[in-house]
Amino acid sequence: MLKAYFGDLADGRIGRARFVGLWLGLIGMALLAALAIVVALGAAVHLAAGDLEEVEAAVVPAIGIPAIVVLTLAGFAFLFANLNIVAKRARDIGWPGWLVAVLYLVLSGGASQAGEGGHGGTAGLGLVMMLVLAIIPANLFRRTPPDGQSSGRTSVPSSPRAR
Repeated sequence: MLKAYFGDLADGRIGRARFVGLWLGLIGMALLAALAIVVALGAAVHLAAGDLEEVEAAVVPAIGIPAIVVLTLAGFAFLFANLNIVAKRARDIGWPGWLVAVLYLVLSGGASQAGEGGHGGTAGLGLVMMLVLAIIPANLFRRTPPDGQSSGRTSVPSSPRAR
């Protein structure tokens, strides 16, 4: 599973069903990581008899910088895994993989900052692009089939009766 998220950077391809599964798996892992952080903070506050300031005073000096480094690295790992599966799916369709991944990154994150209050009309463009990638069939935009596979488009020879 890690190879699907972090391997085959230049020439990997994945089909529609596997793309949706990997995408939902990545979202699930991110939600579980966020839930684990919230549960850990809740447990720490509960152990400190509900005094959030006491927990903050004890925890921040002890694990502040290492926690920030770990969370930042985990965030970059999730982002890279997401971009890698987008690039693989784009290659399967016949589009340039990493170019589509960068376009997805701009549409889902950077463009949403352009609107007023940081929530312009582009907040859902990343989701729309993921759904488009999940729907388009393989090799739809490929000019030549990879590795000698049939593209599915064959010309029908004219029959002698048609003349």
